[in-house]
Amino acid sequence: MNVFFVDLSMRNEEHVFFNSAFVRICHSIFENARFLFYGDKQHCSNVKTELNDLCDISFVDIKVLYHQTWRILFADLYSCGQIFRIMKKAKRVSGVMIVLNRLPICLIWLNFLNLFFRISVITILHGELESLVNWKNVRGLTKYYYLLFKMAYCLSSSRLSYVALGETIRRNISNLNFGKARILTIDHPYDYSISFPIQSLIASPMRLGIIGKAMVRKNSGIIFDLAQEVAKKERTLDVCFCIAGVVEEALKKEANQYVSYCDFSDRLSKDEYFNVIKVLHYSLLFYSKDINVALASGSFFDCIKFEKPILALRGNQFVDYYMEKYEGIGYLFETVDDMLSFILNPNGLRMKFLTEYQYQIEQMRKAKINLAIPSISANLKKQLYDTV
Repeated sequence: MNVFFVDLSMRNEEHVFFNSAFVRICHSIFENARFLFYGDKQHCSNVKTELNDLCDISFVDIKVLYHQTWRILFADLYSCGQIFRIMKKAKRVSGVMIVLNRLPICLIWLNFLNLFFRISVITILHGELESLVNWKNVRGLTKYYYLLFKMAYCLSSSRLSYVALGETIRRNISNLNFGKARILTIDHPYDYSISFPIQSLIASPMRLGIIGKAMVRKNSGIIFDLAQEVAKKERTLDVCFCIAGVVEEALKKEANQYVSYCDFSDRLSKDEYFNVIKVLHYSLLFYSKDINVALASGSFFDCIKFEKPILALRGNQFVDYYMEKYEGIGYLFETVDDMLSFILNPNGLRMKFLTEYQYQIEQMRKAKINLAIPSISANLKKQLYDTV
């Protein structure tokens, strides 16, 4: 068997970890297959570095055009030629094609070509879904262009399988018409290889913070109000707040002295990011019900990756699903006031830290095992059994 991995959109370092992880997942599913990876030259080089322990993957450089803003239509049309040439090769050797990233016109073209080539195709559902099921919460002109995906999905044949990256995402896209295609569901692959030593149970001060970029759409501004209220109501309480990531410009006007963060416009370096996260005891999430409706949250998975038990507001389907599935990885609160009371109460946060923190770390480590690549691979293999 020949397995063709194709990325028609990502360049350089974009999606390197996801693509590498998905190759690993498929590498253990399609045993004794010949693997070929088609993508941007620099992207291929980066993926190859990530997969340096796998020697049986051949990389083929193709031209992938920059596709942001007004360039998107031209890049999409150009990728149609690429997919035609790759599908011809896949047909010649009875290959399976796994399309990691693609634009909408290219997907329409792929569906048309497969009326003749008739090969098995698997493709990943990414952020375009958020534009289709959560229209009001998506900004920019690209969301209008992504409406073309609806046409592409409707045209899908039974030889095409889509992979949704999460159970809640699968549920939330149930109203979209995917033609005769099959929808497979896996957890979003993530790198859980890094962790830090468990924090001392004689912690002073107790450090709570946001992991990842602080943004208006994530309701990250709540941290400034929360920190101010804690300082106002209990000046002797040894709790401090920080943001381990870049703060969106629109949020900086809400900043105050009670929350520390690095005032950079660019992303933090890996070392800077790790150093801030390392000293945290708990992570904070303030997501509303309107975000991550059809898009996985990297910040949430970073909380698990770095083993920082979570204090989160209830109501976001994505967060609620994992917090309830992996009981013990944190606490859900109905309101910000409830979270504030928990932090201020002597029998709340501080007591829970002394009595439950090590248990929560153990639960996070169990969650990491269940969310790791071998588990995802076994799950996908079961679903693919009758598909490929």
